[in-house]
Amino acid sequence: APSSPTAEPATAPWNTDCTHYFGSGRTRQGDTGKRVLQVQCMLSRRGYGIGDGGADGIFGSGTETAVRGFQSDKGLTVDGIVGHDTWTALRDEN
Repeated sequence: APSSPTAEPATAPWNTDCTHYFGSGRTRQGDTGKRVLQVQCMLSRRGYGIGDGGADGIFGSGTETAVRGFQSDKGLTVDGIVGHDTWTALRDEN
């Protein structure tokens, strides 16, 4: 029987679908723009609810709650601010 080709490992949807921002600038409540869209996209692809506004580029209370939940689940400092460690964890394939 012919052998099937080896499949490449799948890339996580939060890395393939979310291409708004590639940096790791500190992002927190009150911020707007591409950094916030990136956080919201990655959180929602990971299954976290980001509030009624969805991915709207505005870092409000729904996004902060999702960030805090993600930080808690990953064993990070839970402060609701997306800093270097949180960006790294968001982009992790797991």
